[in-house]
Amino acid sequence: MKKYLVSILPISLGLFLCSSLYAQLTATNWADVIKEDKGDVVVVKGYESSGFFNTLLTAVKGDTTATGERTNPNRIYETIPGETYISDVTLELDATVPLLRITAPLPDAGVKPPLHIRANKGDGTFDKTFFQSPGSTYMENQYFLHATINETFDREFMRCQGIGSHHEYHNCVFELTNWTHHVPQANRQTYKYIDCKFINVGNEATLEKGCVLETRTLPPDTVWFENCTYLNGGILVLGLETTGPMFVYLNHNTIVNCSQPPLCFPSAAEMVVTNNLFVNAGFVADYPTFYPLFDDDDLLPKGIINMDTIENVWIQNWYLDANSNSFYPVAETDRKVLFAKNSAWWDPRFATMVSSQLPAIPAEIGPYQWMSQMILMNERTQAMFNDDASYPYLNEGTNLSIQPDFVNNADLVDAWVSYVITNSTPGSPNGGDLMPKWRTHLTTEVYMPDWPMLADLSYSDATLKSAGYYGLPLGDLNWFPSAKATWKGKGEQEALIAALKAGELPAGINKNLTINELKFSVYPNPFSKTAYVEYELGSNENVELNIYNLVGEKVRSVNMGYQSKGSYTVTLDKDNLNSGMYILQIKTDNKVGAAAKITVY
Repeated sequence: MKKYLVSILPISLGLFLCSSLYAQLTATNWADVIKEDKGDVVVVKGYESSGFFNTLLTAVKGDTTATGERTNPNRIYETIPGETYISDVTLELDATVPLLRITAPLPDAGVKPPLHIRANKGDGTFDKTFFQSPGSTYMENQYFLHATINETFDREFMRCQGIGSHHEYHNCVFELTNWTHHVPQANRQTYKYIDCKFINVGNEATLEKGCVLETRTLPPDTVWFENCTYLNGGILVLGLETTGPMFVYLNHNTIVNCSQPPLCFPSAAEMVVTNNLFVNAGFVADYPTFYPLFDDDDLLPKGIINMDTIENVWIQNWYLDANSNSFYPVAETDRKVLFAKNSAWWDPRFATMVSSQLPAIPAEIGPYQWMSQMILMNERTQAMFNDDASYPYLNEGTNLSIQPDFVNNADLVDAWVSYVITNSTPGSPNGGDLMPKWRTHLTTEVYMPDWPMLADLSYSDATLKSAGYYGLPLGDLNWFPSAKATWKGKGEQEALIAALKAGELPAGINKNLTINELKFSVYPNPFSKTAYVEYELGSNENVELNIYNLVGEKVRSVNMGYQSKGSYTVTLDKDNLNSGMYILQIKTDNKVGAAAKITVY
């Protein structure tokens, strides 16, 4: 695949760091930054056509009458594809802007969306937040690059201060934030992301940083991700047992290289988690007190989906605005979850890292073992799904574990393994390395995006391409434009939510069977000609044996077919395996065994 690089901005960009010219570059006059006034829509100039910083801020803040009212309460601010919008201060809004709407026309092929980046203020200091608003927001077709011209990184995208406010984003790209995109400052908020991409989310050397939504203060009402891609970061949604969202809709998303479990909260009233492609999601191991703030109450690993009983303080937090009228159930027996039609796969090098490469846990910390979080769900969550008497509306359908053959995703696994080992100092999950990134502009011109994106997360695996509801591909359908066009007419959202409300699986989705832990062993090991693999199945399943080399390439795959519950022994011959070390992994329909190193001589 060709690597496309965006053209360098004008040489005058270098003047950003020249304080003597700074006053000449700061916009102060509304008329100077408006290219066209269309009535409800005003077109705002970027740096290229205005020569100014803060054009968007000037347009929004200056769009008032002489007495301070909004000139047009329905105003939409249109930015220009190919132009750059540079700010050196937080765009801090007040009650005069109850809804901030920023849009742009879809750019022509090869033209980047309107690009938003930062600069230091004239005194050298840096505002670490893009936006702060007491109202709602709607943005589409924008690129927010959370870096400054001198390579400082934003701490957060937006501080959301309004009770019950609604924040919605369509076809936006967010890259290189230091901590989180959104920080709720009030409850009852809704966050909705459609067709968005989150690239290299997180920069600091802290394993949990790099969030799209951080809800540790107050629980949001609704969290919605559909047809989004998350590539390289810490956590998709970070909450606590007291701040889980009321409603989560996670459908047709591609989540790749997420160091912590993507949904890092154990409490939610209702969730739809369907048609997603999880690759290396939650690959950082854990043990009690490693992350004291995020410890599971039962000291269990978390997994893709994690559930626990609802705590009273969570309900109290959600009702802080004294509004007791909610259509959401909060009683345990009324909770509703639909978890089906997903694929979760982990590179076996991460399993090897957990089993043999992480630093020893000092005895004074406790008699703990590193726990892998590379699981669909922990035993408590599985027990809740299996308990139809106490939880009649928790429905688990079939989920897969298949390695996608991405067209162009640079192999970052070794870099991530090295990063995790360096930053997994027991008792202090924080080291000195920055999170690995998948981009061209790493240390020079970091404020320049790769456009089009270097990653291509489309794939050709036939099973994954038809494993979704209606036989569509799993993951973000924007990587499959023809499938996305088909999907639009299917009414999938309505079908999934209707099934959730009814407490049932949608038609065509089979209920998952309870599966016991898959165990296997290899002997002798090392071996020169033949070894034997023993494993035990807890249910009737299709079984596949895979062997990988140490860079994650699959060198052998043996389909064992459909096997009944019980114990099995398989002969493993050296055949065309060269002398060296490999990783053996057994995969079934719904379970992946712990990887084991084998040595051939």
